[in-house]
Amino acid sequence: LVQFFSDNIYQLLNILAHGGNRYPIENFVFQENWGQGANLDQESILYKLFSFTRLAPSVGNLQPWRFLLKEDKIYAFIEFTLKDQFLKSMNDLIGQINNWKLNYQYFDAGCALSNFSIASKYLGYHGNWLFVNREYKENKMNELKVSKNIELIAVWEKEKVE
Repeated sequence: LVQFFSDNIYQLLNILAHGGNRYPIENFVFQENWGQGANLDQESILYKLFSFTRLAPSVGNLQPWRFLLKEDKIYAFIEFTLKDQFLKSMNDLIGQINNWKLNYQYFDAGCALSNFSIASKYLGYHGNWLFVNREYKENKMNELKVSKNIELIAVWEKEKVE
């Protein structure tokens, strides 16, 4: 019984988390260029990692997290809807009033990044999320040519195996 659940953990979690209502991986994971859906082999470790990532809870099931696989890094982003952008702008204008209420996407993305991190340890894909500062974010956003309603929040640095 233990072996069955170990071999079928994703299917079990998918059922428990109502995973059928989630975006397909190619809708939120891009490869090399923004908007180019990743074509991952279903047996690959990255496919398995993003399968767990997509099960993270999110407010209104909006799933605002996006990822870009480029070179040997994984870039994590938040996609803001027009309503989100307006609230974020108003929040900045007002002076951080009720920041936790208006920017729920950061909590959602944190859940997704946590799912990825936990699954990576389980699957042996060792590394860490490095949260980016404003200067890095602005430079990298221009370099990666992502949409204006997207915000870079972290970069996965895979551990070097010696």
